[in-house]
Amino acid sequence: MTFCIRGKELLMDLQKSDWLPIYDEEGIRQTLTEVLDLIGKMEAVISRRESLRSAGEDIEEAEMVELVYYTQCYRRNLRYLLTYFLHRLKKMRELRWETGTVLPEALRQETLCKRELLYFNEYNDALTTYNESVGFDLMSEALEPPRDLFVEIRVLKGCGEIMTERGPVTLDVGSTHYLKRTDIEHLIRLGHVEMFRS
Repeated sequence: MTFCIRGKELLMDLQKSDWLPIYDEEGIRQTLTEVLDLIGKMEAVISRRESLRSAGEDIEEAEMVELVYYTQCYRRNLRYLLTYFLHRLKKMRELRWETGTVLPEALRQETLCKRELLYFNEYNDALTTYNESVGFDLMSEALEPPRDLFVEIRVLKGCGEIMTERGPVTLDVGSTHYLKRTDIEHLIRLGHVEMFRS
């Protein structure tokens, strides 16, 4: 029987994806089922070894090879799962820094699972709490020092309604606005809006 194929496919899906593929609940379930199956096989081999040892018989080398094989497959599947989860969590943390507190609706409904959404919200809360405790918004710092506190922008991609210090602003495609740079810095980095050059 061949093991570790489904776990490997989880990582290959991550590698092929531009950002993140849809959360593969079925692939994770199959890999976890295989892990449990491998634990059962390892226990069976250990039980046979103990029976042979208590009966005073020699333990065959095949028994040892079989145990090592199952153990390595078990460890490999666990590494596949941990790598899959850690990669997805890293991408969600990056997303929080790039887009701010609100997830795009397509990601919320199609790509991420409920536990990942919960993680994103908890990470967001932790970051907000930290910002408040130090009295400084880490997200407000531009990559380059701003020349002006307020900038004039043109909307390239519809962003809907965003919340600024002065209240909500609707950013429709083609519209221009005069806003505080810190309120729209993340949209500038994403390429959703462009600044007018004076």
